[in-house]
Amino acid sequence: MRRGDEEIDIEVTNYCVACEWGYVDVSPVTFDKLAGPEEGTVGVEWRFIEGVDERLVGDSSILAV
Repeated sequence: MRRGDEEIDIEVTNYCVACEWGYVDVSPVTFDKLAGPEEGTVGVEWRFIEGVDERLVGDSSILAV
């Protein structure tokens, strides 16, 4: 996941069934590495890491802040 010059790897552990495709709900600790809490929802770039079986993430209700 990347925002500006900051880039981190995260592990998706569950799904946000209420979110649109492309949204990722992350922990506060992870969010703080990319933005300040006052910013709320922010845009990021994300991709699957090479070697990860994309079928493991389920349907398209996975999700990018």
